[in-house]
Amino acid sequence: MKTVRPYQIQETEKETALTLKEGYRIVRSDYVVPEKAVYLWIEEPLKVDIPVKQVKFRVAQSRVPVPDEFEYRATALNMFNADAYHIFEIPEPDILVSPADTTKPVKAQQLKAA
Repeated sequence: MKTVRPYQIQETEKETALTLKEGYRIVRSDYVVPEKAVYLWIEEPLKVDIPVKQVKFRVAQSRVPVPDEFEYRATALNMFNADAYHIFEIPEPDILVSPADTTKPVKAQQLKAA
């Protein structure tokens, strides 16, 4: 079984962290005028044995730059004043084991610089 749940995403430059089950899928995004808020509707499986993970999202209006690694997921429109809110997923950094020290994990970017 599965369900669709609404989640409010902050419209600031800060990220919104959600705990979602693996296999989640964004099915809709909206700007809810009475609440002046951006919402994502996310389909999630209901099985209790499915692992969860923390997923981070950030909202940016049109013409506001975001880092290259952010992944576009959806757009919510405010039809009353033509504002567009673009929702990006912030990917987790790749964690690898350092070849020099197998007990200390490092980010992939650190290995490339070395």
